[in-house]
Amino acid sequence: DDWETGKYVITLKTKDKNESPVELIKYFTLFNPESDNTPLREASWIYLEEKSYEPGETAKLYIGSAEEDVEALYELEYDRKIIKKEWISLDDEQKKIEIPIIEDYRGNVVVHVTLTVNNENHILTKYISVPWSNKHLNITFETFRNKILPGSNEEWKLKVTGPNGDAIAAELLASMYDASLDAFAANYWGFNVHPYYYGKLNWTTDNTFRALASNYYQENWNTYVSRQYFYYPYINNFGFYFYGYGYSDGMYMRGGRNGDVMYKMDSPMPVTEAIDEISLSTAEIVGEEKESGKTSSTLEKNEDRRLNGDSDNGSQTSFEEVPIRKNLNETAFFFPELKTNEQGEIVISFTAPEALTRWKFMGFAHTKDLKHGMVYNETVTQKDLMIVPNPPRFLREGDEMYFTAKVSNLSDGSLSGAATLQLFDAFTMKPIDGLFENN
Repeated sequence: DDWETGKYVITLKTKDKNESPVELIKYFTLFNPESDNTPLREASWIYLEEKSYEPGETAKLYIGSAEEDVEALYELEYDRKIIKKEWISLDDEQKKIEIPIIEDYRGNVVVHVTLTVNNENHILTKYISVPWSNKHLNITFETFRNKILPGSNEEWKLKVTGPNGDAIAAELLASMYDASLDAFAANYWGFNVHPYYYGKLNWTTDNTFRALASNYYQENWNTYVSRQYFYYPYINNFGFYFYGYGYSDGMYMRGGRNGDVMYKMDSPMPVTEAIDEISLSTAEIVGEEKESGKTSSTLEKNEDRRLNGDSDNGSQTSFEEVPIRKNLNETAFFFPELKTNEQGEIVISFTAPEALTRWKFMGFAHTKDLKHGMVYNETVTQKDLMIVPNPPRFLREGDEMYFTAKVSNLSDGSLSGAATLQLFDAFTMKPIDGLFENN
């Protein structure tokens, strides 16, 4: 309570984990709304007490000047019209202006204060936010699970309420997709049908208190000084034009990086050897500068074809009861027209996708009078025991393939078991293990 009004600076000092000094500096202005004195010795000053108001409330605006005998023009603008105008006298003081907020001010109302001090114009503008809160819908989950089992039948319940918390009849658009797709392009739904106003009218004082025209006199301004021009002989090409760009024989590569060199080779590209004992190891194909005619090294054949696993020693493990994940779609569901019941509830029933990933849920609800709301949530499909394959994306005829996979155990204890790899033709779904020597 003993602090004087004015501008203050606050400094915070500490040290980070490396014992290096860290400093934060912030400035703020302290003023007394009950006082007649301005907090700053400035020619113009303006302050709005709150950032947002609702209809029925009263906005409190403070304007002031440290100069004497100042006339300020106060204007209230809405929808491209000046709805209120008033001259306010300031004599080294600040004054409070109360603005009743009505329903028509939805979408913002703008305040302009214009004054002239010591042959200098001051134009101050404040935007009073009056949001469309009467058009907002609240969407909450009554039932929801952030971890679901792949392929399981799920049933989620949502509730839609109006601005006052009462149940409301609405329609819901619900969608859920693989959240990793946001890495390519962020997905969001925009629905800004209610306008927000930020002011169109203001005073222009660019030419005030300055000369619009002037004359000047410069001595010897039209003095002409002659000079000698020199002409040199040149070769007559008789129309022959030889300027341009040259081309040489050779091979060119389009799309290469700076510094890349392409060599013509008779032998196949060299392939480095992969270590059998390391999980998720892959054959790395690299390009090197090789002389033409030399053969390149190839991968050793992995007879066991199991990485970080023990051979089953010929035991006949049955995999017939193991369900194969088939629904690997990137979109879990898309329901464009879901209706609320009398209690404002909506039930979403779906089969969980079988891809092991994180899913993003998006919901958009709306009513006939354009009340609307958004809801977002995320869930994960996972099992206690999961296998995540990591196959190569591209293969050439003659390549030797390393097909790797990661086994994850999310249970509390240790698990043991067997794994198998089966290969099928993607078009006919016939087994092709023999073609790949997959025993």
